[in-house]
Amino acid sequence: MAARAGRATRWLALLLVASSASALTTVDFVVELAPGAAHRSFAVEVHPDWAPLGAARFVELVEEQFFDGVAFFRVIGGFMAQFGINGNLTKQKRWKSRAIPDEASPVAAPPRASNARGRLTFAHAGKNTRTTQLFLNFGNNARLDRENFPPFAEVAGGAQGSKRERNSPLQRLISRPFSTRFG
Repeated sequence: MAARAGRATRWLALLLVASSASALTTVDFVVELAPGAAHRSFAVEVHPDWAPLGAARFVELVEEQFFDGVAFFRVIGGFMAQFGINGNLTKQKRWKSRAIPDEASPVAAPPRASNARGRLTFAHAGKNTRTTQLFLNFGNNARLDRENFPPFAEVAGGAQGSKRERNSPLQRLISRPFSTRFG
């Protein structure tokens, strides 16, 4: 997506770093605030034990370079930042038709992890509709747990900032829409 006139374009690259020493996968988000500008980054650890289907889909999307050209299109301060719509219509259509089933119902079994600050969760439009859209929690959004939004990853380092800091460096980093690319 092109930046609006007068706004610097921001880039995001996702690098998959698999660790053979543990079951966790780490994905590095590398953000270029403007073409040629210094990069900022944060790391996300994927926890398959929290939401196995969501974790597997995220890793699959990263490996397939789905996030190349994807922008954070919805950012709500203190709540979340949402991304996951690819500008390549053929690629988006192919993944949109591949919804994954919900994890266990929050009524049948309590969630394995809560929507706490810094956790990554799939967005959905109802039962069994998770495809490619994700959101990153900026605050404690535990109310989403009972609505079947199980987190599958969390920010492990980089721009997350202090837990007490409501306007974190991460939130400031992605406070406006920007373009993305796979690095």
